[in-house]
Amino acid sequence: MQYVELTLTGRTFHCPVSGLAILATDDLNPDAPSVVALWLGFADHEPVIHHADLKEAWEGWAEQAVDLEAGMPKFLQAYTGGANWVAYRLIEPSSGPFSMGSVWLVVDHDARAGS
Repeated sequence: MQYVELTLTGRTFHCPVSGLAILATDDLNPDAPSVVALWLGFADHEPVIHHADLKEAWEGWAEQAVDLEAGMPKFLQAYTGGANWVAYRLIEPSSGPFSMGSVWLVVDHDARAGS
């Protein structure tokens, strides 16, 4: 899977299919049509994974991973499930104690709005 790291200047990232915000200033929308999976950090949040094969691969890998955050790029790049899926690491520059850090997102660029 293609892997892209983006440093955000604002807290927004939009669905390429519907134009809906997937990530907004104070909100996450993991149900946007193109979202395959979304990870918000690893300590306090379970990932939202809509695709069964990716979920199974993630669970098997995460059980054995020593450092989830450090290994995440390799895991995403090695996964070969989605034909036109792109994995994004959205990085928010440090902005004090309420910084979200990184969000990992898998987007299906072949998804259709409303599906």
